[in-house]
Amino acid sequence: MRLLKRITSWLFERETEDAAVGPPRSSARGAAADGELRARLLREAADHLAAGRSMQAGEVLAIVLRQRHDDVDALLLQGLTQKQQGLMEDAADSFLLAAHFQPDFGEAHYQLGLIATSQRDPAEAERHYRRALAADPRHAGVYVALGTLLIGRELLEAAADCFHKAIEIDPDSARAHSNLGALMAARLDRFDEAAPYLEKASRLAPDDPDVISNWAMYLQSRGELAESIALCDRLVEADPAAHIPRLNRGLALLKLGEFSRGWTDYEARKETGWPYGTRKFSFPEWQGEPLAGRLLTLDALTGSVSIHPVFRNPGCPSCGESPRIRLPLEASEYDQERSCVR
Repeated sequence: MRLLKRITSWLFERETEDAAVGPPRSSARGAAADGELRARLLREAADHLAAGRSMQAGEVLAIVLRQRHDDVDALLLQGLTQKQQGLMEDAADSFLLAAHFQPDFGEAHYQLGLIATSQRDPAEAERHYRRALAADPRHAGVYVALGTLLIGRELLEAAADCFHKAIEIDPDSARAHSNLGALMAARLDRFDEAAPYLEKASRLAPDDPDVISNWAMYLQSRGELAESIALCDRLVEADPAAHIPRLNRGLALLKLGEFSRGWTDYEARKETGWPYGTRKFSFPEWQGEPLAGRLLTLDALTGSVSIHPVFRNPGCPSCGESPRIRLPLEASEYDQERSCVR
């Protein structure tokens, strides 16, 4: 819906600009009729695109482009249609044509930046994002995309500035709030400051897997494991192929000692995209065998697993014969390593 609103607003602005310029008097009536037809077709294509009807959108746009091959609005919509169909190279060609015919077309550069990001070409992506901002400095989506890119380059404060700018422009940008909160909590050592941003993002986009995953991980770090698992359950139920929520749920379950369910979900780390998909993971893997006598430590960031020998201390308040500490949060306050692990 946000994309449709942006496209509709952008089309309206373009129509207003065209009307302000106006055609020569001799061709005013015919040009006006052509302009009205073009506007109607572009809006029809945008409606098809927003509804996921990419084939119908492409057919409508073909009519416009047959009349005028350099119609940058139609080229942009054509690129979005091809992107929806998974035809990334064709989409890039359409966006490049739009940017060629109108070099300051910010939306075209933004889309080219997104494609370059998906192709893991950060230098090209940043170039297009900055050209998009030069053309349209009030585009919140570009700031979000650029901020996310800068995190990968370890320019963390610059990334935070981008997210703040996006929120200033669009206070309802769920991705900006979520990314800023996740950055504060995980990388900037500002854990407590992150909560309002992550919580607001979860209210703005309750069905966005990335937004809710960030909130779930924050709750998990705060020790609210049941709440984190409940959020991940909802995401996985909606999309069983949602690997990152499965990974996050696995980490929470393992912290609770639910190894059978937790380890199965934890193996989703191998199916995720960036950053987990690029990591190498240690072995051996757990195949359901008894874990008595072994302590497993898991690094949620790197996906590494370490195995330590454990000698059970009968007097241990956590795992002895008469345990007094049963919750993970309580156990973390007790130096279990000193009493059980050799």
